[in-house]
Amino acid sequence: MVVNKVFDKLYTPYGLRSLSPDDIQFVPEYSGKHYKRDMSYHQGTVWTFPLGSYFRAYLKVNNYTNEAKEVVKKQLNFFEDALREGCVGQVAEIYDGLIPNESRGCFAQAWSVSEILKIYDEL
Repeated sequence: MVVNKVFDKLYTPYGLRSLSPDDIQFVPEYSGKHYKRDMSYHQGTVWTFPLGSYFRAYLKVNNYTNEAKEVVKKQLNFFEDALREGCVGQVAEIYDGLIPNESRGCFAQAWSVSEILKIYDEL
């Protein structure tokens, strides 16, 4: 149930939101002056690195079936575009919370890249 709730409320193709869009404190976009960005950093911003833990949990609750592995592989396909944006071959630190199609923050984040690579390796 927890994995399904995370998918329903926090999952995006580029990472997990730090806060559900249903929350009144949700900030849909990481932009603006320094103070505004700081205040939105953990209020809905999408972070890539938690995807590793999410995918591991998904695989575990689905008994590592071939079907579950295919679902994860399909979701990982979204990173093909991300690998061509910003610093080619890298994955960004964060994305906007509502429409996570533009990278924000650090354009080449090691923990984002490593979590995605670890999942590929585990599959």
